[in-house]
Amino acid sequence: MSKDGSMDPLNLKNERKEAEERLKEDFSEKNFLNLLTVLLLMGDMRSVGRYLRVWKERKGEYPPSFMPYLALYYMRTMEITALKGLLPDLPPAIRSLVHLKVFADPLKALELAERVEDEFARARIKYEIGTVMGRSYPMPEPRNSLEDLSLKALRAMRGFHSGKLLETLKVADEMVDEGVDSWLRPTALHVKENELLLRGKASELHFLRLAAHDLGMRREAERIKIYERFLGEDVEIELHEEDRSLLKVLELSRKAREGMHLPEEESPLFGIEAFWWYVSNVRKNRTYLSFSGRLRLMEGLKEVKIPRRRALVLLAFIRLKGYTFARENAHVIFPESTRPKRRVAEYLRYIRPYLRVPIDVRIAKRFNTFLDEEGEGWAGFLRERAL
Repeated sequence: MSKDGSMDPLNLKNERKEAEERLKEDFSEKNFLNLLTVLLLMGDMRSVGRYLRVWKERKGEYPPSFMPYLALYYMRTMEITALKGLLPDLPPAIRSLVHLKVFADPLKALELAERVEDEFARARIKYEIGTVMGRSYPMPEPRNSLEDLSLKALRAMRGFHSGKLLETLKVADEMVDEGVDSWLRPTALHVKENELLLRGKASELHFLRLAAHDLGMRREAERIKIYERFLGEDVEIELHEEDRSLLKVLELSRKAREGMHLPEEESPLFGIEAFWWYVSNVRKNRTYLSFSGRLRLMEGLKEVKIPRRRALVLLAFIRLKGYTFARENAHVIFPESTRPKRRVAEYLRYIRPYLRVPIDVRIAKRFNTFLDEEGEGWAGFLRERAL
């Protein structure tokens, strides 16, 4: 345990050993729940199932205190019928996660999240809901190393959904390594599978699925199968008819193979659809202009280098507001030029092939990432007129 009494992910393996020894000495409800907590953090659903059977054999029915733990177990093992039976009696935090992750209902999840008493848990859940919906909620401050690592994973997921692909891919490996080293395997799995999907690594996804399967994390294994199929692998997907979240992922993966449209503003799953828009572009190696973070012209996962940076800025003005707008505000694009309008005509030659590329401005605006890493005057000018 850490000083504040919470689990320390750097010692989860030791925590498990100690929890198992305490349970052997005293097969009590408290000791049993302590062990379940560690096993759920480690993602070892096979061991959770085994210990639950032992409790049934020795003690009979599960007490009410087991319900949140059973819900997380049923969610990860895709026992949706059993999960639904527990739903009315679960605390708001768990119910919120179930509606978000299983039933694809972020609006209901948000309503339930507002009832969560613990300030950190409430803020964390709302941040996760915000990623799914394409909304911005402040991230809480971590109180220990477990929460810090959990928040790193959530930031990575938000980076993937909001289009900050290059930045997120750079930090994803480090975050995954931390998760694996600390035995927080579910946290590492979810980030890693999204990274591998974007990189098109079907064989590595296969081995990741085997790891999820060995842990008994059936829902995660089925999600990875969807990713594998998207990349062209012949896999058999077995989804529960009421697992609307995974069914939505399957639907979006099919659309992404054909070619995704930008998500509609009113979509409650805006963030998920935005993620698959980027995945589709990457898969098809399509060129697009990204306003998320830095202004970049992307081709798949590669940045297209234009000989003149100001030509890229000119392209942003044209794609956002048209050629006339760019020419009228040429002095903003070329502030040091004595003849800025002439520069507009001259710089067109650099960007002519890209004048009709798709843009992600709708996504960047929703996630509040619109040119948020650009500090020059032209970026502030566009923020004032585009937001």
